[in-house]
Amino acid sequence: MEEVHEYRAHVDAAVLANIDELDAKALALLEIGLNHEQQHQELIMTDIKHALWFAPLRPDVLASSGEGKPTTPLSWIDIEGGIHSIGHAGSDFAFDNEGPRHEVLLRPFQIASRAVTNGEYLEFMSGDGYRRPELWLSDGWDQVCAQGWGSPFYWDKHDDNTWVAVRE
Repeated sequence: MEEVHEYRAHVDAAVLANIDELDAKALALLEIGLNHEQQHQELIMTDIKHALWFAPLRPDVLASSGEGKPTTPLSWIDIEGGIHSIGHAGSDFAFDNEGPRHEVLLRPFQIASRAVTNGEYLEFMSGDGYRRPELWLSDGWDQVCAQGWGSPFYWDKHDDNTWVAVRE
């Protein structure tokens, strides 16, 4: 591991020492390379999470009752319906699935002011969220029924306590 860290430090130093000399084409290649490597890191974390989930002995240290750090209060943000432009509009880096910019027609909706916590999702599941079609869009409800879902992947019911096998 020490050798890997030394090599990484060598590469970082070489890139930083020469970055001012790169032309626009080389900088664009460097940027796409960095973004590509970030995707690899995200996939590796997903693979590790998946492997731990299917391990015969799941690590207890990763178990969670859904309690977490205090969060800011949840509020709802109104999004006006109508024609909206979506997709990448800038000249900076974007992946190919982020464009082209185009218009879509949206009905008015609300979106949460922050991500849902594990504890809040436990409340949803405890409130029969996976048995209430009015809480789902039709495509999602079709999948819940077709797949027999009662919780998201990586959640498990154990001794009447729902817990997350691997934390995000």
